[in-house]
Amino acid sequence: MIEILEQIQMSIPSGFLLEESKVIFETEPTKDLYDPQLALLSKQLSKQKSQSEVVSNLLIKRKSVDPQINLPYLAMDLAAKSLHNMGSSLQDLQNYEFCFSDQKEGVLLSFSFPADKFQLRQYHVFRLDQDLLTHATWTCDHRTTTEQEQNQILATLAKIKPTP
Repeated sequence: MIEILEQIQMSIPSGFLLEESKVIFETEPTKDLYDPQLALLSKQLSKQKSQSEVVSNLLIKRKSVDPQINLPYLAMDLAAKSLHNMGSSLQDLQNYEFCFSDQKEGVLLSFSFPADKFQLRQYHVFRLDQDLLTHATWTCDHRTTTEQEQNQILATLAKIKPTP
């Protein structure tokens, strides 16, 4: 079990508050990979050579929030901000209750969208512990990701929990 988010030490400058922390995981790079995070930058992509594969990646954010706001509202608010940039290209938007391995209730949102010559799928998993929101985003190639790979990643995401 990795505890990366809690391993940063620094002095916070006067007047600053920790608002959000972020960790990004990517699959091992191979030749000619397509980075889904660049999907919306079509002008830059058109200048790059054609890429043959998608880099599956996992982004985890933790953010302090008002504990009085319910999790489904927080999840939809954050997702709406992300989805706004994608416009009408979204497909197959799904919303589920998600149960973490420690029985904590969460929310899972997923959707597909085109990017260059690929059909990408994102899974957003949300968890709220007191005033700390954890938001994990997994992006993959929807056409080549197997059901077994999907189940493995979602099982991994279900193990996310705050450190004691």
